[in-house]
Amino acid sequence: MRILMVSDVYYPHLGGVSEHIYHMSCELMKKGHTVTIMAPHMDRDDEVNRFPPVVRVGKALPILVNRSRSQIAVTWDIQKQVNEVVKGGFDIIHIHSFVPVLPILALKYSDTRNVITVHAAYDRSLAYEMSKRYLMKYFNKLDARIAVSEIAEKSISTFFPGRYIIIPNGVDIERFNPEIEPLPELKGRFNILFVGRFEPRKGLKYLLSAFPTIKREVPDARLVIVGSGSFEVPRRYSNDIVLRKCVHLSQIPRFYASADVFCSPATGNESFGIVLLEAMASGVPVVASSIPGYRCVIKDSNTGVLVEKENPQAIASAIVRLAENRELRERLGRRGREYAVGFSWKRVTDRVERVYKSLFVQPDKVI
Repeated sequence: MRILMVSDVYYPHLGGVSEHIYHMSCELMKKGHTVTIMAPHMDRDDEVNRFPPVVRVGKALPILVNRSRSQIAVTWDIQKQVNEVVKGGFDIIHIHSFVPVLPILALKYSDTRNVITVHAAYDRSLAYEMSKRYLMKYFNKLDARIAVSEIAEKSISTFFPGRYIIIPNGVDIERFNPEIEPLPELKGRFNILFVGRFEPRKGLKYLLSAFPTIKREVPDARLVIVGSGSFEVPRRYSNDIVLRKCVHLSQIPRFYASADVFCSPATGNESFGIVLLEAMASGVPVVASSIPGYRCVIKDSNTGVLVEKENPQAIASAIVRLAENRELRERLGRRGREYAVGFSWKRVTDRVERVYKSLFVQPDKVI
């Protein structure tokens, strides 16, 4: 099959959607399919791996949506450019998220089978409330609808009800594994790792608020923060907090390998949490907020520890308990790894491929 993946978000923009599109495209190509990705131009996009091939349409314009930084594609002749790409003889057009600009325009000009994967979770959407009637004609062109979790399905179904197939995000279980070599500069202390963008919904401030309590109970604790955005280490913690911005993707597994505990204190609007799977696949015990999207991944006290969101004391208590109990850390790390293997990108892509093939068996049926 010839498949076109469409998204306003892709590398070098970091995040779950970019990871999802990249790994699924690679797996589909291993199966013999031809995959092209359509995404906007971004700064440093010439550094992005050319496999799978990417067609750049428009320029990425940063926007704030769903309490997070995102982007949309803009250019004066964007409809013409999208039409030219979409009419390239594809068997499947797979859009990622039901949002302007590229995904909606791809549906507008598509005359083939259309699939969507819904990635977002939200409590409400003013944009959908205002544009639902306009967008419905494009929603009706979808032949198959996928959501990465039940919370993502619930969010989109509020405005666009229908049958959605739950196919979760995946993780590269070879790239993230317990045998990866730790970073030498991070050896020798109890490392608490945070990976994510520095924006409010990721909840970094709650981990920072918990850190003084953690330090009192675990004197050799060190917080390792990896991500992008506006954040600087408080001077009083210059010896206890390591900040790494814009880390190359190839180095991310080594940060997990250097961690004793991974913490994701997100406050909400998370549909799944790929970082949780990355930590689990690396054999690192996870402390995460008990929010709907994370409860899809973490089984409390089995594959990780869930704590009340926006509660620094709960975060500190969970991390201190793990610091004081090596056996518990090892057990959670081992169970997390076993659980994460079930989310390999190969398994996830097998399920998506079955959805594609079903559209040719029953071409007039919406699934």
